[in-house]
Amino acid sequence: MSSPEYGYYDLEQARREELERREREANELRSAIVSCIMHARGIKTSVGKQLEKTRQQKTLVQFSSVSSQDKERILALISEKEQRLDKMMGLCGVICASDYSGELETLRIVKASVDQQAQMLAGIEAEDRKAAAQYRDAMKEIADIIGSQYTSSQHTLEEALAALPSRAMTVSASPTDKELDELRAQILKRAEELLDRDNLSEKDRKSVEDAIGDIQRADNETALHQIQSRILNEIAYQTSKLEENYPRYRQLLAEKISLMRRLNEECKESEQTFSRASALDRAIRNLERDVKELEKRVMEMAVQQEIARCIDETMEELGYHLIGEKNGDDDVVTSLYRFGDETGIRIRKGKDGKVTMRVVGVQTSGRKMNWTDAEIIKTQESFCGASPEIVKRLREKGVVPRRDGSAHKELPSVRYWKISSKEEYTGQIPGADEQVEQTPEVQTNDRTRRHTSGGHEKKQVKRLD
Repeated sequence: MSSPEYGYYDLEQARREELERREREANELRSAIVSCIMHARGIKTSVGKQLEKTRQQKTLVQFSSVSSQDKERILALISEKEQRLDKMMGLCGVICASDYSGELETLRIVKASVDQQAQMLAGIEAEDRKAAAQYRDAMKEIADIIGSQYTSSQHTLEEALAALPSRAMTVSASPTDKELDELRAQILKRAEELLDRDNLSEKDRKSVEDAIGDIQRADNETALHQIQSRILNEIAYQTSKLEENYPRYRQLLAEKISLMRRLNEECKESEQTFSRASALDRAIRNLERDVKELEKRVMEMAVQQEIARCIDETMEELGYHLIGEKNGDDDVVTSLYRFGDETGIRIRKGKDGKVTMRVVGVQTSGRKMNWTDAEIIKTQESFCGASPEIVKRLREKGVVPRRDGSAHKELPSVRYWKISSKEEYTGQIPGADEQVEQTPEVQTNDRTRRHTSGGHEKKQVKRLD
């Protein structure tokens, strides 16, 4: 047995292709879930605003001078809308809380659940759109009454009208001018359609909202046409150019978020809106570059995780039970397996495929261990027969040494002997009066050698490797 010995391992082609297929499917599921979450968040924000406005409308209707019968009818419509919006908020909350960090089989279950919730949400949205015309007519009716009769010490007429849907506000400086009101209604409808677009930037949204106020105050056709041409038509033109590529942007962003979750990294980038197509195109190019790099990193990580899993499985099959493991600063996972009563097999698994094995002494807190040269050599040699068997078992699992001559073995020697702290791998920290000896003595005939562990061990391993 060499002590230590190391080599670089990889997956056989067929095994790697199968792993790549599973990773692709998992990422597609994660991305789809993230897309649903992003969509649900947008709806949740919109519904929240609608709920606030709907409750304001309810208050205005309750204090209006419409007949009791009409008031009851309109309040019933508002109540129905509130119920729909509340259901939508609830479904959005469930979708947004979906966990997409699991393995493939779990992701399949989560995706099916999200699809079911999204289908229910779409059904309620369709129901709300179907009832929109009736609701809008009711609000127009109450807006006309408020425009002529509403009085309150708490609200001005302007504040009262602001709480009603824009399309319901048809009160003008010349209420007898029917043609002007019809034109105003048409342009307001155009503005409302622009506000309904998901990809409308905050800057453009503010411009449209300001334009709605100008439309409501305009007292002649020329002013209305100028607003439509100067603001609404220009914004409509820009957003139409954005609509073609925006789904691609959202898809790439969802992929980036899901890939970073797979890497256990936080994606600080959130969905944006764009006022110009050039800015959107630039964002898409950046995301394409990021996704390509992240896909490469995810696959490299998946391969090393699979190799590590196969090593753990093999060691368990051979009776070397895992004592514990720890993560290093250089993305190295070190596992300690039981070999004898006071010995273990330490395996370091690097992200580059490098695997280093060595037999070590295992020390528990408060104990000082003395080893002779003969005992050390005998312990190292006793592991000789296990090394080929480990490699054989790994090969059966599709994990093979690379054919680059990188495998390396050292002959048994006391200079490679290490003492590992059991508590270091199990997470148990010794008490102040039970600190592990950092420089355990090794008795070697007539002289004493001192072997370092802990932080010094990492430095020595790098020298040997």
